[in-house]
Amino acid sequence: MTAISACTELLLDPGEIDLSPDAAQMVGVVQRHSHQVLHIINELLDLAALESGHAAIDREPCDLAAPARSATGALHATAAAAGLTIEARLPGACPVHGDPHRLRQVIDTLLGNAIAYSPDGGRITVTAAATGGVAELAVTDPGIGIPAGEREQLFGRFYHSSRTWERRIPGAGPAPAVSRAIVERHDGSIRLLPGQGPGTTVQVRLPAA
Repeated sequence: MTAISACTELLLDPGEIDLSPDAAQMVGVVQRHSHQVLHIINELLDLAALESGHAAIDREPCDLAAPARSATGALHATAAAAGLTIEARLPGACPVHGDPHRLRQVIDTLLGNAIAYSPDGGRITVTAAATGGVAELAVTDPGIGIPAGEREQLFGRFYHSSRTWERRIPGAGPAPAVSRAIVERHDGSIRLLPGQGPGTTVQVRLPAA
């Protein structure tokens, strides 16, 4: 896939090869899809490393609210372009013993999925709190939801909801499974909270510092 990506970049370089508009468009399609496949391959490699214990999790005292705050800020424009708003209800601090970069990766995935599967004009909410020795983070969206019979499959590899199939929406790939592996390596849990009607709430629970 790396070789294909490199070749398409060379073909699209006007200083190297002069393609017709139709040929350039077709090469652009190949380039886009090769980048998507390469991204999925990298996620699968990351998942395998996490599950086998070979991927490092650099745990240290940190604030769970900090990566949540930075992720909501970074994705604000993306959400706005989709007609959505992100509301962060975060405490001043939510101390945990974790890897800040990996925790940010989980939150980016949850917010990215919330944006991808929510209708225009909705509100996505991010909350965090620490009570009773447990730090909790939740992402709630007004999206298409997950059928009750499929909820246990959400964090499996390549899960694709029947509702996204019906709407011809691309699946999330291995990213939810990677998030599950990261949370479990933090001695935590991630789950879809039960609810009625459209929308979902994904909850992450970690030992509080």
